[in-house]
This record gives sequence, structure tokens and C-alpha cells, in this order.
Amino acid sequence: MLEVAKCHSVSIAANNLYISQSTISDAIKKLEEELAIPLFERTKSGMYLTKAGEKIIQKAEAVGDDIHDIYRIAAEEKQNTVNLLKEQLNIYTTFSLEYNKLFLTLKEFQQIYPAVRIRILEESYTEIIHKIQSGIADIGIVACSSENVLILSTQDLQYEVLSTENFYVLVRKDSKLAHKSSISLKEVTKYPLTIFCFNDLAEGISNSIILEDEKIQNTFQTNSMQLLQNHIILYDTVGFILGETTLRNINVHPELIPIKISDKMKIKLYLVYKEDSGKIKLIRSFWEILKKYF
Repeated sequence: MLEVAKCHSVSIAANNLYISQSTISDAIKKLEEELAIPLFERTKSGMYLTKAGEKIIQKAEAVGDDIHDIYRIAAEEKQNTVNLLKEQLNIYTTFSLEYNKLFLTLKEFQQIYPAVRIRILEESYTEIIHKIQSGIADIGIVACSSENVLILSTQDLQYEVLSTENFYVLVRKDSKLAHKSSISLKEVTKYPLTIFCFNDLAEGISNSIILEDEKIQNTFQTNSMQLLQNHIILYDTVGFILGETTLRNINVHPELIPIKISDKMKIKLYLVYKEDSGKIKLIRSFWEILKKYF
């Protein structure tokens, strides 16, 4: 009908559409019978729309545009889905993470997106933040103290709290602190410290802890858990920056015992990402699954 209205000829319309004249004529006849009004005036010079036909053709053209838009949107969404499934999700984590929970998340996630490649790497806290900002990392899972303001002040990042847990120290069984069930940060600063760090994590945390204008004084830093424990045993120091998750994941030497830090400062585990990431659909899906296990 639209083509006939444009060229005023059934034969020309049939040519343009690569169909038979009878197919077009039959379609127009059936539509006129169904509507019970003539849509075209048949003249010697061609077929012209009646007034009713002109009104109907306007609606038909609008519907045609809508249908075109529907198919265009569907095609774009299909292409977006195809592109999405070919993506690689780069996940960076800090040391203190229960990987069994991450593996359960990955198993469920890959049932939904089986073609998405997953890459998991360990890095320091600040390196992960930088990598997310630069687009190298898509998701960061980072642990930091609740007093650390770096992540909270990074305006271009979105963060979700996965878990909150207590800080612990490790001391020798014959230490003066061994009888305590908990200890304050102020009390900790009275003793030489052996600080566990993963690259620059310890510096960021220790610099954020200020007690009565005194920063925590540490004597030794290491990212080796074995070396940390040996140093505590050898020099009778207080091992610092250990969370509940870390304690569950390591073999604590039988000569050492953990003591909870009683202050309000906690370790928080965050999922961090850029809100305007091109992989935001995958990131949000990952987050929805991950939070079920924490």
C-alpha cells in the first residue's frame, strides 16, 4: 500500500518490491473490504489515495518507522550481547581474601557467561586502585582499614563493602600480652612491631593510624607470613595487621597466639570498579553473585 501510494501504480510498485501485481492488488482489496472504505481512487492516470486513505497511510508510515526502530534496537542489543560474551574480565585482589568464596562466585558467574574469560591477579591495595582508574583492571577486591581514606576519597570509583572484620596481633605465648583476650591500639604502640604487609599495604594503614599525635612505630616489615612469625618468635615483637580471614588461611606457629584489637578500627573488604566501565553489565552481575557468599 505504501509503495502504491508513492508511485500511483500497482505495476511499478510490484516491480520495485519484486512481487507480483496480483499480490499487491489482492492485499489492497482485502484491506479495503476489512475497513469497509475505499483507500484508493482508480483513475486513468493512476491510483491516488482517498482522504481516508491519506489518514491511514500516515499512521502506516509511523508504524513502519516504529517497526524499523524495533528491529534496529534488537540488532544493536544482539551485537552488544555478542561483544559482551567475548570480553575478558580482569579481577585484581589483595592478599587477604577467602578464595573459596571467590571460586564459588566464579563457578556461578561462568554458568551465566560461559564465554567470558576471567583473569585473576594479586596486587597491592594502591596498585589495584590505580589499575582500575587507568582501565587495566575491571574489578578490584581490596582489603584496607576502616580508617584508610584513600578509597573513600577516590571520587571516580564505585565501591561496595563485602565484609568487615577485626584486626588481630600475634604474640609469643610467653609475651607479657599473652594473657589478654583483647588489646587496644594504644597498648600495641608500646611494643616493637613486626608488620605484615603486601607491598605498600602496611604503609597506607600504619600512616592512617594516629593515636594522641603519635604514629605507630614499627621495627620490621615483611610480606612473608613465615618470616613474620619467625621474627616475632626470635625478637619477642608484636605481629601486626592480621585480619580474621588471614588467620584462617595461614598455619599459625604453635608458639604464637592471636589477640583481637579492641578499638573501632576494622578491616573492610571492598569490591571496587568504575561506574562508567564498558563492562558494567558483567561487573554488576559478578557483584550480585559475589555478595551472596560474603
